[in-house]
Amino acid sequence: MKRLLCLIGWTISFLLTAGLVVFIYSRAGWQLTSFGIFFIVPLGSMIVGGGMAAGYGFIARKLNKKFTGLDWILILSLTLLAVYLMYFAFYSMTSVDNSGKIIYSFTEGNHISEYAFEGSDRPINFLNFMKNDIGSRQMTFYTRYTGSKALTLPRSTVAGWIDFIIELLGYLIGAAAGAGVFISDFCDKCGLYQRYEEYAEIDVKEADRLVARIEEARKKGLKIDEVFKGITSKPGNINIKFDKFSCPKCGDGMFITRFNAKDNKGDIKDLNDLEIKLKMREGVIGGGEYRAVEIVEELKGKEQGS
Repeated sequence: MKRLLCLIGWTISFLLTAGLVVFIYSRAGWQLTSFGIFFIVPLGSMIVGGGMAAGYGFIARKLNKKFTGLDWILILSLTLLAVYLMYFAFYSMTSVDNSGKIIYSFTEGNHISEYAFEGSDRPINFLNFMKNDIGSRQMTFYTRYTGSKALTLPRSTVAGWIDFIIELLGYLIGAAAGAGVFISDFCDKCGLYQRYEEYAEIDVKEADRLVARIEEARKKGLKIDEVFKGITSKPGNINIKFDKFSCPKCGDGMFITRFNAKDNKGDIKDLNDLEIKLKMREGVIGGGEYRAVEIVEELKGKEQGS
């Protein structure tokens, strides 16, 4: 039942996303999915793929439906089906008006199937339309600073198919990201997704007592939530940050201690190599070395010496 509701969520997000793509195509004759960066990053198709799959991931999260291999297979398969349906929509709305100009409308002009490509007497069907669209793709390069056209590669069937395959990969990558953004670690015991919670971010100069309390709670088996009652964030130039990913019911998860510092421009930079992760069980931090005390003292010394 949950998977069925996820499929309904996918259908809604697909209709909304594909509707936007088709609307843009009908107004401008431009496919949003063709937009790319550096000619190898299919940003347009990644965005569209992500938008179509977001409904599936959103509903799965809301219903606490654990993602399995079957869910990923469904999402990727549906994405390929969606690409087919969008291209069929492009074909269905491509028409020719009375002046011989190509227009994009479901209701106006004569449909392209009433015509044939140059050198052929066969009506333009969907397959021919797809082959022509892919085989006639063209790449244009622009100079980096002026934006003026520098090079246009001639139309090539091989280059067109390479571009189309890259576009397809963009759809699939976008779909995986669009659904995956809603998915976190799953607590099999309770059947719930873990949730993120930020406790506090504190200047390392003021963190000694709090770090000592955390270590004491860890040794005595006290729940970490008790330690942070009444604690508010007071960041400075070099900070220690505490957060967790845990099951909202049983408290199992991960307690994370992070560090960051301001650079010369005042921008916050994460000190990822100092990050500490310790497992929690029922809200209590488990074993493992907790080096926060030593790191805080080291960072305080660096700040005083700078």
